[in-house]
Amino acid sequence: MTSNHFLICAAALSGILATSCGHNAPSPPPYDHTRPLGQGRCDPAGPGPGVHFRSAEIGGHLRIWQIHVPKGAKAASRAPVVMAFHGGMGTAQSLMSRAGLAQKAEEAGFILVAPEGTGTFQTWNAGNCCGYARREGVDDVLFVRHMLAALDAEFCVDPDRIYATGHSNGAMLSYRLACEAADLVAAIAPVGGASGQLDRALDPPADAYPCAPSRPVPVLHIHGSKDGCYRFDGGVGDGPSGVDATSVPETLATWGALNGCGEGREITLRQGAATCEAREGCAADTILCTIDGAGHVWPGRNDYPSLRICGGTTTDDLDANDLMWSFFASHPR
Repeated sequence: MTSNHFLICAAALSGILATSCGHNAPSPPPYDHTRPLGQGRCDPAGPGPGVHFRSAEIGGHLRIWQIHVPKGAKAASRAPVVMAFHGGMGTAQSLMSRAGLAQKAEEAGFILVAPEGTGTFQTWNAGNCCGYARREGVDDVLFVRHMLAALDAEFCVDPDRIYATGHSNGAMLSYRLACEAADLVAAIAPVGGASGQLDRALDPPADAYPCAPSRPVPVLHIHGSKDGCYRFDGGVGDGPSGVDATSVPETLATWGALNGCGEGREITLRQGAATCEAREGCAADTILCTIDGAGHVWPGRNDYPSLRICGGTTTDDLDANDLMWSFFASHPR
């Protein structure tokens, strides 16, 4: 049994996740990850609403993901997809519980896909971070391509409405996908984690991966100003990664340039401690939402297990789920 499967089984035994532990999740039907999406058969007899688990051997690793199909979804009608990537040392289920994304999927009608990272303490290879996935050079971009192709072969998905979000290390992977899989991802909404492209641990510092997106990619970044684990101003945080992280302003400046933005800024939201600022003149919207005083949190939710390590507070001044879905819904590919 792989370490990934052990973590999932442990969660099931604790009552967090209802799945079997004696074997892997079912394999998806045959698929071709090099084929453009949207060519899969929308079968009325296909999998219906509910939670489905799938697994596949990809790049030498057992990869597992869960798929939440909302009750209102029609098997023959193409639905948008939101991929949600957990933080470092987390699980898909921990993010689902913490962020409340399944409830948002039911309300908005999108298919929610929540994959597992790799390693005993699961991480993503987001460039300069994190853990096992980075050390072993796990190709998480390739994994996402396989996962989406498998999804397209079995479920009725809209290839022009595929989006990525995530928290912390998962947010960082969202940025990598925008760089390397802009042909698949329509827009991203990272929460509490910025770009991992620049690796300052190298001598001299160098890019950990190329970033030449095939098209401008809309970006909505959400971050707490008092996040001690992924600091707004970058540097080494209080969490276990030890990474000299790129700051949020530097990340947004990079994406402002990639998206052809001008120098102007427009405040698009002021609500309590939350402020959203959009760059002007962009080929793709590039927006930063900051919540003054908030920590390493999912805004709008009160579950904050890393409070003592990461500092700051929870916040209700901005609901990340509502904001990001509004953003995604207005930004098809």
